[in-house]
Amino acid sequence: MARATIQTLGHELHLNESVLTTRLAVKSETRAALTRALVEALPQSSTKTRLRLAEKLIQRLMQVEHGKIVPTPVVRFIASTRDAQAQKDLVFYCMAKTDAIVEVLASEVLYPVLIESRPPKGLTAADFRAMNTATLFEMDRIVTRRFVGEYAGLTWGFRSQQSITRALRAMRQAGLLDHVRVSERPALSGFALAPHSLSLAGFTLALYEELQPRYRQGFPLHLVQSGSLARLFLLTPLQVSNLVEKARKAGFLRRARAQGRTILALAHPDQQQAVEALP
Repeated sequence: MARATIQTLGHELHLNESVLTTRLAVKSETRAALTRALVEALPQSSTKTRLRLAEKLIQRLMQVEHGKIVPTPVVRFIASTRDAQAQKDLVFYCMAKTDAIVEVLASEVLYPVLIESRPPKGLTAADFRAMNTATLFEMDRIVTRRFVGEYAGLTWGFRSQQSITRALRAMRQAGLLDHVRVSERPALSGFALAPHSLSLAGFTLALYEELQPRYRQGFPLHLVQSGSLARLFLLTPLQVSNLVEKARKAGFLRRARAQGRTILALAHPDQQQAVEALP
């Protein structure tokens, strides 16, 4: 992947500010009105900082058509729900879709190592051990900060260490990663998988985004077990299976038959109807 294709807005998760943005958005008709409301409401002391952050949050979360704000079902859900975990899940999801470095690091670096116990694409196990300070897969699965930066530079030509640090910090803020001290001398830090899963709302609404239209009426379980959603949220196949079953029992997925095998299908025709069915 070339550097030009990896975009970043250069901000962290900003969970509280993101939720505030969604709540103001459902009351605002235009981008200009939402920007003004955010600049007045954001807690940062500098007006310039509030303006810069407001613009980035709108870019991250909002659909804008001819200057008009078009709140998506996800945005409306974030604004109205009291489910704090779902808010965090969906704000992180929205971030990853605009800050491409987040999704790329999660799916192409962290998922292979932390979930699949294998080196990222293009590296042998020996290469990975050497670059990752001889951390073995048999030990606690850890990816060092230094390795992430080196891999991004070598593989994609992406050398913004600040952007990489912000992306990793956002994944920590979303609850996906734990920060660990690998060694004291030399000082070396890294990241391990944090105990986490996904809320029912986060999983269900993101699934509508991730499934291609041809799969919405039927898809095999393995498609989501190792698909983009599992890779972004660093979920094991078992965790995905449990989420699928939870969504099925709650009425958001249904079983179907195709060519003699059991498949799954979305139970609601679109994301908005799924939102209306969420508790």
